[in-house]
Amino acid sequence: MKKRNYSQAGFTLTELLVTIGIIGIIAGLILTAIARAKHKANRITCLNNLSQIGKALIGFGHDHEDRMPWQLEEGGRKLHFGEHYDENSSAIFGIYALKLEIQNARTLHSPCDSGRATYSEEAQSHWAEYDTKEGKFISPEAITYDLVKGGDIMRPTTILGLTRNLYSRELHKSRWVGADEEKILSAERHDPVLPEGIQVATKDWVDYIKDYPDAGLQARRLLHKYGRETFLPQVINGLNRGQGQVLMADGSAALSSDADLGRDGKLVKPHILAHSVGTFPHPYLSGLNPRHHVFSPGGSTAKKAVATAMRGKDLVVREWRYDGFLVAGDEEFYTYVVDEIELLKQETPGMYKVAKKHVGSFNCNGTGGTCATWFRGNGDGGVHIAREIFNHGDPGWHTLIFIHEIQHCDVESCTTQGAANFSMVVYGKQIWRTEANGLINWCKHLARSEGYTQDMWDYHHSEEFAKKRIPYKEFTNKNGGGFNVSK
Repeated sequence: MKKRNYSQAGFTLTELLVTIGIIGIIAGLILTAIARAKHKANRITCLNNLSQIGKALIGFGHDHEDRMPWQLEEGGRKLHFGEHYDENSSAIFGIYALKLEIQNARTLHSPCDSGRATYSEEAQSHWAEYDTKEGKFISPEAITYDLVKGGDIMRPTTILGLTRNLYSRELHKSRWVGADEEKILSAERHDPVLPEGIQVATKDWVDYIKDYPDAGLQARRLLHKYGRETFLPQVINGLNRGQGQVLMADGSAALSSDADLGRDGKLVKPHILAHSVGTFPHPYLSGLNPRHHVFSPGGSTAKKAVATAMRGKDLVVREWRYDGFLVAGDEEFYTYVVDEIELLKQETPGMYKVAKKHVGSFNCNGTGGTCATWFRGNGDGGVHIAREIFNHGDPGWHTLIFIHEIQHCDVESCTTQGAANFSMVVYGKQIWRTEANGLINWCKHLARSEGYTQDMWDYHHSEEFAKKRIPYKEFTNKNGGGFNVSK
C-alpha cells in the first residue's frame, strides 16, 4: 500500500496561527481607518450644519439692520420673542424667521453628538410647533450648538457659534472637552429654595439655611458625601479632548482645537479685540470692574459678556482643573478663581509662584468662612474661600483675600496671620501701583494689629532665613536689632 505524505497536506499549526494574526492586524487597521473616516465625515457634516446656521443668522441680520437676535432693541425683541426673550440657543433658534431658514431640527444636531440623537428626532417630529414668541421652545437637549454673546456680523473676526463641548462657558477660560477624558467628581447642592428677597451668600441666607442639613456645605465635603464620577454634561461623545467646531461671523465654519480658545487663543483673541473698550495694562488702574471685563496680557480690554457662550451657568459643584490647580465649586466659583489666578500672573508674579509651589486646590467653603490649610513640604496647601467672600461687591477685596489665604500656605517664608495680612500690603501695592489706597491702608492696620512689620517680611523672605530657619525674635535678639538694621 502507498503511504500518504501528511507533511504536504494543509497548514501547520504555526502557519495557521501566523495567518490568523496577520488577518487580525489587517482587520484592526481597516476598522481603525473606517472609524477615523466616519469621525471625519461626522465633523464635516457638523461644519455643514454650522454653515447653514450661519446663513440663517446672517440673513436675519441683513433683515434687521445687521443685528443678531441678541442685539435687537426692545421693539425687535417684542416682535420676535414676545414676552419670552432669553439668551440661549433654545429660545433663539425657535424664532420663527430663523426656523424658516434652518428648515429642520436635524440642522441643530451634530452627528458627532449621537448621545442626543433621540432628542433630535423628537424635536424633528414637533418642529412645526416650536415658536419662541408663543413660549414654545426647542428642547435644549436637541441642540448641539451654543451661540456667543459677542457674535456680530459687523465684526467678521468674532465667533457666532460653536459646538457645546466647552469646558466653561467663558471662552477666554475654556478648552474643548472630549469623550476620551476621565469622569470628574460632581454633586448637587443641598440648599433649599430661598424666599423672595434673600440672596445667596448674605447674612440673611446664612440665617435661613442653618436649619437645613447640609445646606451651604463646603464643596469638598459635599463632593465627599454626595459626589459621584460623571462626565461633564457638555461632553459630545463623538469629539475627543481638544476637538470642536466653530462658526465665525463671516459665515465660515472650521474645525477647532484648544489653540483657538483662551485669552490668547487664535480665535478668541481677535474676538476680544473686535470688542475692545480700550487698552489697560493694569486692571485695577483701568477704572473698570475686573470681574466684568477681560484684560488681555497686552492690555486690550473688553466686556466679559462678549466672550461668553449663551447657556445657563453650571450650578453643580464639581472638581474643575485650571493651570495645575484643582478647583472645587460650581462654575461661578471656577471663573472667580481663574480670574484671580490670571491677575496674579499678570500683576504679582511673585505671589503666583508661591501659589504654584504651595497651593494644590481652591475650595468654595460654603458658610464655613475663609481659611487655608497646608501640609509642610508637599506643596498641597488648600485655599478655602467662603461664598459670601467671592460674591462680595468689591473686586479688590476678592483679590486681597485670595492673596491673604495663599500666603497662609507659604511654608518657606511665614504662614502667620500677621504675614498673611502684610502680604496684602506688599502685593496690593504692586496691583494698584501706589500705597494711597483705602484697602491697602486697611491691610496695614490689620498687619500692625498682629505686630507684623516690613522688617519681619524682609527677614522671612531672605536667604538668611531660608538657610537657618531661625525665628525672627531669636534672630533679632542674637544680632542686637532688626534684620535690616543688622545688615
